[in-house]
Amino acid sequence: MATTQDMLERWEKIEERKNALIEKAEGFFETRKRAGKKVVPIAHSQWQGLLRLALSTTSVKEIQLFIRYQEGRAEKGEGWRSGDFGKELRMALAQVEEDAGGDQALSMELVRLFLGYLMREARWRESAEER
Repeated sequence: MATTQDMLERWEKIEERKNALIEKAEGFFETRKRAGKKVVPIAHSQWQGLLRLALSTTSVKEIQLFIRYQEGRAEKGEGWRSGDFGKELRMALAQVEEDAGGDQALSMELVRLFLGYLMREARWRESAEER
């Protein structure tokens, strides 16, 4: 069981990484845009489902499996498979996990934050396209 000191140290590590995670979320979509791919190929409800899963699990691998499942369900070139969206998202999550340096609890918190930032950025980009 984590001590108060462990929890405080983890909180500090999370706080130190928030801006970098936001920039990573922005960069994820900018990279897709520059590559000429559909920037946000999934619906807001799909983002919400992914985030709900992330909040209810302690396993990044379970999130990765969910994304692979969604890729398997999608038609070729659509949704999660559009421009390798699911694959790129899985790679981004793996990098966030790696940045946690093997600390599973920290890794999950960072992945949850990253997915939340991605969802917010996706919503903004969808509305920007409508403007």
